[in-house]
Amino acid sequence: MTTPATNPHPGDPTTGNPTTTTTGDPTPGEPYATDPRTGEPRTTNAGDPTTNPTTAGEPRTTDAGDPHAGDPTTGAPTTTDPRLHTPATTWAARTDTARRRLATGDLGPLPVVIALIIIAIVFQSITHHFLQADNLTNITRFIAGPGLIAVGVVFVLILGEIDLSLGSVAGATSAIAAVLAVHQGWPEWLAITTALTAACAMGTLHGLLFARVGVPAFVVTLAGMLAWNGLQQWVLGDTGTINNHHNGIIAHLDTTFLGNGDIAYAWTLAILAPTLHLLTQLHTTRRRTA
Repeated sequence: MTTPATNPHPGDPTTGNPTTTTTGDPTPGEPYATDPRTGEPRTTNAGDPTTNPTTAGEPRTTDAGDPHAGDPTTGAPTTTDPRLHTPATTWAARTDTARRRLATGDLGPLPVVIALIIIAIVFQSITHHFLQADNLTNITRFIAGPGLIAVGVVFVLILGEIDLSLGSVAGATSAIAAVLAVHQGWPEWLAITTALTAACAMGTLHGLLFARVGVPAFVVTLAGMLAWNGLQQWVLGDTGTINNHHNGIIAHLDTTFLGNGDIAYAWTLAILAPTLHLLTQLHTTRRRTA
């Protein structure tokens, strides 16, 4: 071998002929530095962060936010997801962000808020009593149950699944609680606990059939809707309806108001809830900006 091992520019280990490719040479810009694939001269060493090591030392195509960025194999510019951009800090940037979100339909809760405002204006102009305290209280009472159910099904919809048995499960467990408390004379707290246990058992059965057996959620919950609706009819019997005790726990849940109707409690809640929500949003925005 004609080239010693200590030579910084070694030759071929089998023939001793000098080689021109020295990808590991620490001195950039020398004429004998060549690309290991093509053998063409390189103007910059492979360790130089300003060049692309796979395109014969050509300058990297830089990204807008990184002077040395670019695809590590092709040198092509990389693109950044606009949703990962740093939050805008100027009015022009905020306007551009709002325009982009409007174009993509990413409006958050804004459509719901606008729809509620339109509904309030339309119904108030028709009845002139829609925005009164008594009417708003009744609406709140009526939507409490379906609202709680809707909050739970959101998690199912986020996973891309569906649950058709919600109404039947709610109806069957309500019938169980009412029959045990009124017809069987059970304490209401025990009747409510039994009904909640039955609801958990129904949900567990649906989950096992879906996750373990592999039955699609649509089929499982459709069968559950029919089965639990039949269970409700069987539990209620021929009467069809049951009146709860007027002074029981269930009745108090429907007729008791925060602070026994004191307006100060209502105003406190009306101010405190939006304030906490606003503070949470500001904290989230600052954390993302940092």
